[in-house]
Amino acid sequence: MCAMHYQRRRLLGNVGEAAPRFMQGATVEERFWAKVDKAGPLPDFAPHLGPCWLWTASLFTQSRYGLLKVSDTNRGAHVVSYELVVGPVPAGLELDHLCRVRHCVNPSHLEPVTHQENARRGIYGMQTECLRGHNLMDPANLVPNKRGVRQCRECVKLHRRERYQRTGR
Repeated sequence: MCAMHYQRRRLLGNVGEAAPRFMQGATVEERFWAKVDKAGPLPDFAPHLGPCWLWTASLFTQSRYGLLKVSDTNRGAHVVSYELVVGPVPAGLELDHLCRVRHCVNPSHLEPVTHQENARRGIYGMQTECLRGHNLMDPANLVPNKRGVRQCRECVKLHRRERYQRTGR
């Protein structure tokens, strides 16, 4: 077995099996709803949204988002859910999981936003302190690096001291 298929089998179980007889010839909508568990848990991040609808089939390996094959194309399960219940995602926007559960397909947990807004709301946008616990992540305590990524002032000072001790410059 090649590395890709081994990884898929380890994460998803047997991937080479044919679809069950009752699903052969089923519409995309029937196939989709057969793979949704509507009795999911309340999200820790936003319990007021209600329970998540968890995708129980394939997941994208790296991102852990739900995956559905639609006419020889892999689509995000959350996008298919939104399109089935609400309608098409507006042009130039992407769906943000308000519950922060990536394999949730509950359309009431999804909101179309710009990529910039989605990134701002993401895990790194919600940081309140440095990963090393130095200080609060507010503009007064941050310094942009050469690529424009914000960094904690204390981490930058610590890195410079360590580099100076190693190299003398």
